[in-house]
Amino acid sequence: MSHSLNLTDAELVARLTQIEDSFVERKSKSDKGGWLKTVVAFANSVPVGLPAILFIGVSDDGQIADGVDIEKTLQTFSDVLGQHAWPPIYTVPRVLTHNARSCVAVVVPGSSERPHFAGRAFVRDGTQTKDASPQQFDALIASRSGKARRILEHIGKEITWMTKRGQIEGYASGRTIVRDCDQHHFTVEMFGGTHDVTLRTEPLSRVELSLDHKRDGRLQIIFYEDR
Repeated sequence: MSHSLNLTDAELVARLTQIEDSFVERKSKSDKGGWLKTVVAFANSVPVGLPAILFIGVSDDGQIADGVDIEKTLQTFSDVLGQHAWPPIYTVPRVLTHNARSCVAVVVPGSSERPHFAGRAFVRDGTQTKDASPQQFDALIASRSGKARRILEHIGKEITWMTKRGQIEGYASGRTIVRDCDQHHFTVEMFGGTHDVTLRTEPLSRVELSLDHKRDGRLQIIFYEDR
């Protein structure tokens, strides 16, 4: 992670006593729901890599509460975040001592894996309800994007692949089948010959979608080589 997360104790104390803003939040030692919501909000909202701070065991005016069980608080925080934050959120919990009292200062960088949620996503697997795998979660998020959603609808299906560079267009000579897609990339399997099979992953930003009316209106992916 960025060196900007390596805040000194003096820097943490300065934030402890400043007015709460979009980078600082204080919660009591018992407000586990508040801890979770704050960490998720920081991860989703703070610029990626920059640090926000959640102080646990601190009053609204920046005073550290008496009798904070540091070891228990650290373990409870780890349990709450591990059980309920999804996808997992990177944090740096620290012990901060000020005016002879100690609290937990959790450094939370803005996450490149956003969005995060205060609860897991669930999917059906036959007759069972299970936690969504990271790949399934990505697909759920991707399904909110029109382009990704259309590609996801064609997983395992044959599509038409057209490459375009400037004014030059070219079609794949063999079969092309959609294998995977998330909110950023998609993967196709391209069959060029009897034993010539290529797995190709490309960013969604380099394609446009259309219909191949010469082949029953099936999905056509237009890949722009010069984007």
